[in-house]
Amino acid sequence: MGAKRKSYTPKYRQEAAHLVIDTGRTIAQVARDIGVGEQLLGRWVAIERSRMADPPEALDVDERAEFGAAAPRGRRAADGPGVPEKSSGLLRHGDLEPERAFAVIDAQRATLSAEGATCGGGPTVDRMADLLGVSRSGYYAWAARQGTAPGPRAARRADLVVKIKVAHDASDGVNGAPRVTADRARPGRSSRSRRSRS
Repeated sequence: MGAKRKSYTPKYRQEAAHLVIDTGRTIAQVARDIGVGEQLLGRWVAIERSRMADPPEALDVDERAEFGAAAPRGRRAADGPGVPEKSSGLLRHGDLEPERAFAVIDAQRATLSAEGATCGGGPTVDRMADLLGVSRSGYYAWAARQGTAPGPRAARRADLVVKIKVAHDASDGVNGAPRVTADRARPGRSSRSRRSRS
């Protein structure tokens, strides 16, 4: 058997209809807020208007927009512009990528150390990381990687990219990935990025 249909009391139907009639909100808005279907609420509104001796006229689009703009609203994060948590897109274009944020922190630290700043002379790494939305440990891991050479896998990959570009340029830019791969797969060369470990 299917799910049992919901039943609403006459008082609930009347109050729901008056949310539309008295406030000037659309049927869709009220239906979404109270969790009923738009058609069902529309029927309740029509029934309630027919019962009223002198029902108020329905607001047209312009009046509804004017009424909605004049209504006081509380600040919520969902409101968007004007709420600090949601308006960062107005101040900068998206969030910084972590690598760029780490570079900014590193440059600021270098500037502070060049100026001979002592403790308390500038923002700490913790504060800068918090402001830029990255982790402090992520910054220190990034800084540790900056002075080291790439690992063996990254070195092999960089070497392979150079060889592929040379092969592509040698064909005057005509050969694509399948042909370059076939040319590189001659005996003695491995065209696969993964090698068997034996």
